[in-house]
Amino acid sequence: MNSSTAWWTLVVLYTLITTNLSSLAVSLYLHRDLTHKSIRLSDKCRSFYRSIIFLFVGIDPLEWRMVHAAHHQAPADSENDPYSPENLGMWRVVLFGVWYYILAC
Repeated sequence: MNSSTAWWTLVVLYTLITTNLSSLAVSLYLHRDLTHKSIRLSDKCRSFYRSIIFLFVGIDPLEWRMVHAAHHQAPADSENDPYSPENLGMWRVVLFGVWYYILAC
């Protein structure tokens, strides 16, 4: 394996690992534990996921909770829904969701 292939392999691995860790942190910690309280994570898990959120996502967990609560309180897909795929388009929400959270705060 030459150095160029090794470099690209590391980039792909890094991207896959950080993307999956970020998705888990948002789904398990921000969404299910912090906002809906449908699960209860241990303090060690919470600290780990907060670190992932800080390093790779860049959203304040309390701001995320506030915006997500607004999403549930607004009528579905209304103009008050901060990230409605019906109004904004699914790809815009998926690719620029963080931006919509920043605007809603």
